[in-house]
Amino acid sequence: MRKSGVLIGGLLVIGLVVVGWTTRAKAKTLTGKLVDLACYVSNKELTGNFHQGRGLICAQALDLKMPAVAGEMAVDDFRVKRYPVEGNAQAMLHQVMPPLRKFYSNVNEIESVHIEIPDLGEIASPECWDPSNRETADHSLPYLVAVALTDGEVYLNAFTPERYLHDAGLRQLLQRITCEANEELKGTQGRCRWTVRKKNGEVFTHVVENEIPINYQDVLAKFDRVCAYMKVPNDQRDRAKATWSNFKAVKDTTQAMALLAHFGPPLPLNERAPYASDVLGMPRKS
Repeated sequence: MRKSGVLIGGLLVIGLVVVGWTTRAKAKTLTGKLVDLACYVSNKELTGNFHQGRGLICAQALDLKMPAVAGEMAVDDFRVKRYPVEGNAQAMLHQVMPPLRKFYSNVNEIESVHIEIPDLGEIASPECWDPSNRETADHSLPYLVAVALTDGEVYLNAFTPERYLHDAGLRQLLQRITCEANEELKGTQGRCRWTVRKKNGEVFTHVVENEIPINYQDVLAKFDRVCAYMKVPNDQRDRAKATWSNFKAVKDTTQAMALLAHFGPPLPLNERAPYASDVLGMPRKS
């Protein structure tokens, strides 16, 4: 059994979990790049061992050891996200929103939200206050915060044109959210400091120091929820989950890959992503 096939298959499943649907994976996202890079290194020698009781749906499924080769790329590590959004927002949504939701009962009570982060980068650039497409919306910290304050969470239904273009409530709330770069917070991904003020003068503050990794049971629950949202039949969901959660029992990786070839109802052509290799300028492997 080729270890490269294991790597590619594992990344495809993680891609499904991360974005909610493999064919919806935007080619410019990390998932698309990881899959393409996995194809790029598919002929390289990999060694690894399965951790007892783990499967490829869990990010810690494999202990892959890749020899360093000068001038060549390889996927050395990956993780499963809790939410279908960019990486820096994971810790914020997970650790700030639960106590913050206890601070207010209605989003109209909030006068301002100020977030200090290590660097504004792409998550707090000017266009993030006026997202015009999904790619900007799911990488916009102010938009993600506005959705979380309104919905109580950020899920796939936040990234439709009806929400990021036409939801007047979200648009108004965006104007009450500010972000500031603070070099003192540089270090661990997700570090931030929040200050939320209510119109009655009450103030909520919270500091996030680091990201808490998702556990295996939460990954499985996330997979089930994604499948339900995308209307994947339960029997197909269960076959895929059983196979990829116990990959050490698989004798032929092509059979496991075949389970994902037609996963759930097909999408319209205009919603399918292009090949990652086309965007990255890398030759496709035959």
